[in-house]
Amino acid sequence: FPPPLHDIRRRQPPLELIRKFSMDLSSVTGEASTVARLSFPLIRDLRLDQLQVGARSTIRGASAPAPGGHGRVTADSLSLEVDATGLRLSGAARIDGTPARISWRERFAGGDADDPRRAVELRGALDAAMLEKLGIAGIEIGEAAAPLRLSLGAQGPNDPDRFTLTADLGPAA
Repeated sequence: FPPPLHDIRRRQPPLELIRKFSMDLSSVTGEASTVARLSFPLIRDLRLDQLQVGARSTIRGASAPAPGGHGRVTADSLSLEVDATGLRLSGAARIDGTPARISWRERFAGGDADDPRRAVELRGALDAAMLEKLGIAGIEIGEAAAPLRLSLGAQGPNDPDRFTLTADLGPAA
């Protein structure tokens, strides 16, 4: 590292951006191509607040547990952006083979107090098999598929995730 970064690395604890959100990453797989960005003034006494860190990745062959822990979300290619304030992930995916779109925002710091700490949204087609994969019981929708939006989110760092499922059951009737 150049002298300013070497000094700041010695004086400051690790940023631990990945540990700032509450997901067990041990069962997440994939391969990322990443471009990292560091921006800082070239001065001797560099402070952590003067260092800006960011990364943009394309994740290929991604696989992770589905919301609720039932089944897996997989994707050929996802877009990921991370900086000191948060994480943004998006792209076309599959939930146990069923096509879906995923959008995930995780706020580490900053932002408006009304912005959720976590906002995950899956959009796809809901059928009886998908309900079962997501661990949702007690809803009868017949054999047809219905447009679905599944949202998972939490406001504060200690708030539990809230689960919302929106579906147009007209096509399934």
